[in-house]
Amino acid sequence: MIQALYKIERGAKDRAEKKGTDTALFQERKNARRQSQKLVQEFFAQCRVLKESERPSSPVAQAVSYALNIEEELKKFLKDSRLNIDNNPAERLNRGIAIIRKNCLFAGSEAGGQRLAILLFIRCNMQSKRHLLSQMARRRSAAFEFHSGRTD
Repeated sequence: MIQALYKIERGAKDRAEKKGTDTALFQERKNARRQSQKLVQEFFAQCRVLKESERPSSPVAQAVSYALNIEEELKKFLKDSRLNIDNNPAERLNRGIAIIRKNCLFAGSEAGGQRLAILLFIRCNMQSKRHLLSQMARRRSAAFEFHSGRTD
């Protein structure tokens, strides 16, 4: 069921990429999430059934209780097409910080830790500038295609 939700999201993203605009992505997500809504309702219905049938101390019951406790938060992506289905992009960014933090344990001294902090700052700045440049290039390309009259 979860895989089906991701498949729907992937399909919306693929259709939007063919159109090439951010608003196309939001519109495709809005359309696709009508399908997703049915699956999410089925998922939480199954969670309620499992919660009643499982022992409260079982791992399944604990997982189901957790999902039911944050049901509204998990459903937010259905109402707002700007939201991703998950927070993987944010998790990816935090992963790099966690790895650097672990590496800082082996800096050897306070001065070594300061040098690692400077390198981390430079790395984060480079990543954000690279992302900004790629966004600018994509928009410039789209504007060029629009002004030149090319459409796909």
